[in-house]
Amino acid sequence: MNKNIAIIGSGYVGLVTGTCFAEMGHTVHCVDRDVQLVKRLNEGQVPIHEPGLPDLISRNVLKKRLFFTNSYEEALKQADFAFIAVDTPANEDGSANLDRISQVVEQILPHALPSLIVILKSTVPVRTSRAFKDQLRKRGATSIEVVSNPEFLREGAAVEDFLRPARVVIGASNPAAAEKAAELYRPLVQNESDLLLMDNESAELSKYACNGILAAKISYMNAIAALCDEMQIDVRNIQRVMRTDPRIGGYISPGIGFGGSCFPKDVRALTHIAKSMGCPNGFFEDIIMVNEFQHRWLFRAISSYFGDTVRGLKVGVWGLAFKPDTDDIREAPSLDLLKNGIEAGMKFQVYDPAAMSRVKSLLGESPELRYAEDPYAAAEGADCLAICTEWQHYRQPDLARLKKLMRSPVIFDGRNCVDIQEVRGAGFIYRGVGIRFL
Repeated sequence: MNKNIAIIGSGYVGLVTGTCFAEMGHTVHCVDRDVQLVKRLNEGQVPIHEPGLPDLISRNVLKKRLFFTNSYEEALKQADFAFIAVDTPANEDGSANLDRISQVVEQILPHALPSLIVILKSTVPVRTSRAFKDQLRKRGATSIEVVSNPEFLREGAAVEDFLRPARVVIGASNPAAAEKAAELYRPLVQNESDLLLMDNESAELSKYACNGILAAKISYMNAIAALCDEMQIDVRNIQRVMRTDPRIGGYISPGIGFGGSCFPKDVRALTHIAKSMGCPNGFFEDIIMVNEFQHRWLFRAISSYFGDTVRGLKVGVWGLAFKPDTDDIREAPSLDLLKNGIEAGMKFQVYDPAAMSRVKSLLGESPELRYAEDPYAAAEGADCLAICTEWQHYRQPDLARLKKLMRSPVIFDGRNCVDIQEVRGAGFIYRGVGIRFL
């Protein structure tokens, strides 16, 4: 049955959530305080790079199921559900900043129907939903229910993740509210067991727990790769052994660390939560420490190879986003290479199919940083090539063309993503994470 849904916050999570609900046939109003953002969306400009999203937005706007507005009254006047998808950035101590969450209460109260169900989609600390509900009660909104519904969207695959979720987590103290929220998602899940109903607090912690273990696996594999580097062991042999053990689980490849808006922020939040509860937090701190060390791997590897001759060194860079299929550069390892390298006197020619404008806005243009029109232009005349992001088309480059363009055939593969035998066969010197020079 068609529902009226308000999405508070039209950033990454809110935009994907609202668009996908509209695709399911619901009437969705996405509201945001950013006037320019709403203007751009109404003009058909999608502010993020997410495969499949622009077509879905266009189709559902045309069918009058998806609307963008700055008016909370317009978004909430008939809303059955209000999804809260505003930012919860990290404070200096790692805790989540909940100012926007608190502001939302004041923004929705004048316009909310008594039957409204508020669904917290933002990543929030444990007991935030309880505090949100208490705030509503103090303002006399005794009938509005609050449900926790953490998002598990992967940037670059968010539309697929939403429309074909591995699981949907719904936390609520009111069984009726939980069931109404579950009804929204039932058409998407393959099995009823994929709908995980629980209390609010468990749902809130589950998001941090999932991101924490994924970040831990990445940092663990990178710590093993660091040992391999020092001991001149090929990390691929270690991976072959680990892959045969069913207890270890999914395959993780070493690289130059994680970035983005979730893993770094959520692990720091776990550290803060553990500290505030008097629990050991060194494990979470170590995940971040290993990741920050790994972010500097490319700079260390290039500096070690070229020694005292790094000043004036021309480095081609493939990939700027923290992962492929996104334009997100938040805490991207590429930024560490660029900032440390420029400080050391290196010059960079960079290319990314999606994130160029974001890096240009952040770092600007200079004689030390040139933005190339394609990957091969980035490699032209370069003393070495550094791969920061494993975009699919970087995995099988035209090696003959690449070798002719570069001043010296040296590749530093920060994602271990190219075929090493092919690269070596083409006459390149290759260095990967946990893989010594070949």
